[in-house]
Amino acid sequence: MRRTVDRQAATADPNLIWNAFVDLVAMEEYASLSDVQRQGHLVFWYESEVQNGGHLQFFVNRGTDLLEETLASLDATGLRCQVAVLRRAADGWLMAERQAPESVEEYVEVALEAEFRSSTKRSIGAAPASRKHSNATWSVIATSTWFSRSGSRLTCA
Repeated sequence: MRRTVDRQAATADPNLIWNAFVDLVAMEEYASLSDVQRQGHLVFWYESEVQNGGHLQFFVNRGTDLLEETLASLDATGLRCQVAVLRRAADGWLMAERQAPESVEEYVEVALEAEFRSSTKRSIGAAPASRKHSNATWSVIATSTWFSRSGSRLTCA
């Protein structure tokens, strides 16, 4: 999959590169991405789901089919603290048979249980140090690994 950003436009608005990166990893189907894009996709969705609604939201929305790949992607990106937090949350999640909440009220009730509050607190507690690393990592990925330079265009590879 590719996204193309005009170099002159990117110079005028560097956010265009970031937006193309997010569009690629957030909007494309996992199966259509290259191996390195899949890493970005998995890390992006893990962070997005956990920051939005904690590990409960991550597991309800994403399931566990790509759990090992997500852990490997977090590790490859240097997010070791998140690997440990996700592993603990997954161990708890996988110990019981789960069904997705059928209503907002049921979701809130489950989310407030101690099981999910503790993994979310660990994730939030880990965020400041890792977020700095994460932002630096995303910067490098978005400007080098993911984009090849050809003429006046940056092409998201």
